[in-house]
Amino acid sequence: MIKIKGISINELQIQMDFVGVLLFHEFPVTTIYSEKNTPIIKEWVDCNDDIDRYLIYKSSKNVLKHFLDGKLNHLSFIKRATDGLIYVVDEKNGKTTSVKIQSVSQVPEEYLPSEASLFTMNDGVETKKIVNFFQLKEIKLDERPYIEHVKEISKTESSDVFNLHLIKGKNISFGSIDTNVLGNSLLSFDNLYQEVALDHHFGKNRGDFKISKNDKTEKLEQSKTLVFLNEAASFSVFLKAKYSSQIDLFENKTELQKIAEDLFFLFSITKEEELLNENYLKFSDLVYKSYKYFLKNIIKNEVKLDLSWVNSKSTETYTEDFSLVKANNIIKNIESIHSETEDKFNVKGKFRAINCNTGYFTFIGLDDEQYNGYFDKLLKDGITLLNFTDLFDVVIERKTTKDAGSKEPSLIDIITAYYDVED
Repeated sequence: MIKIKGISINELQIQMDFVGVLLFHEFPVTTIYSEKNTPIIKEWVDCNDDIDRYLIYKSSKNVLKHFLDGKLNHLSFIKRATDGLIYVVDEKNGKTTSVKIQSVSQVPEEYLPSEASLFTMNDGVETKKIVNFFQLKEIKLDERPYIEHVKEISKTESSDVFNLHLIKGKNISFGSIDTNVLGNSLLSFDNLYQEVALDHHFGKNRGDFKISKNDKTEKLEQSKTLVFLNEAASFSVFLKAKYSSQIDLFENKTELQKIAEDLFFLFSITKEEELLNENYLKFSDLVYKSYKYFLKNIIKNEVKLDLSWVNSKSTETYTEDFSLVKANNIIKNIESIHSETEDKFNVKGKFRAINCNTGYFTFIGLDDEQYNGYFDKLLKDGITLLNFTDLFDVVIERKTTKDAGSKEPSLIDIITAYYDVED
């Protein structure tokens, strides 16, 4: 059997009164007990010769009801142990030989069920007896706002938590979701989160100067998220930062909290075109590009999505909801932000290519810079006489258009005049 790390104690410090067998595979594998009307769960996980190993943990009536109703997978059921502790108990012939206490987060993966493991009534052995004992039918679930549930998760994990609650959409149903939809939703959010984080670390003009590979890699590593829990509600995913960060003593905030604040500020300013105009320059075009990708995924899969963040210490929360229509409106607001500049200049050089039908040209300046565009309509009749060997002095009118979320500006060059270069 796997070697267990934890605090050894002489005996199990829980009073366990038998209630009923929940799951049975050749022998009881999940059994429910009670301690003063509090559910105690005993799970068989391993054996070696005549030694059987169990996980024993405290739960709550609400969590047990969620699990029995199929709204919580088996893995989440275990992780929601009320005090965050698991007793690893070895028994020989029904008598306890070893007891160790572990944090839920330290339980070996080999002892944990998969995220796809959901309880159904057909699986249960003495389900009715268990339901009646704890009077679970009288408990009404989800009467409070879902954010209160997210706060509980954050407190249990002792970590700031993001929650992506995919309420409805293509191939989203209670407790299940299309792999492609879930994958794209997580990737698009993670990409947006990382771009906002890079803005926070390097500034909104980071695209205009070179960031060393080591610096960028270090900050990206610090900005990664980790999925640690999912629930059937319709499909709810909980994420936290892969690495923790230190508190800024002047602001009493962690870097992760500052990034979360920036992210939800982005959400708030993009809902109104006027507000976006006023605050557009507070984020880089790389952020807007990733934000549009996130929104387009919502539109593509017709997703209704609630996104929330909870600070584990202050229980401060940020929430935002997205729908197909709202995502489309935000994209329209972002794309309405663009700038146009016009310039006029002379360049000496040679023509490299000319299309006499369309008027399209390629011109190479004496400094080897290349210009592409079109001749003015008034010049098209004479361009058939031009050659690729003589030097020309051309007048170019350039229009530069910069759209929000676009990394590079769009250039339109038009030759309005040209002259032979004479000695």
